[in-house]
Amino acid sequence: SREAGRPVPYHVLDTTSKESAAKLAEWININYGSIDILVNNAGFAYHGRIFGPEEARVTIDVNVHGMINVTEALVPYLRYNSTHHPRIVNVCSM
Repeated sequence: SREAGRPVPYHVLDTTSKESAAKLAEWININYGSIDILVNNAGFAYHGRIFGPEEARVTIDVNVHGMINVTEALVPYLRYNSTHHPRIVNVCSM
């Protein structure tokens, strides 16, 4: 919960970059040691009439490869034991 005057921690992430995902994992490890839940919610879609190979590549990089990059980087930090079962939630839209 956010207390009055207490900053909310955040970390900048480019989901299309394995290096950026690795830096997030390192930051989580240093600051928290583990996580209870991973919610993949980054998504991208072009709007309009133009959709060619480059637009398809960018869309797949964010929506598919980005989710894979972040998940692979953070799975080692999901805290699991006999009484605690972490979750991965993948959000998508149509």
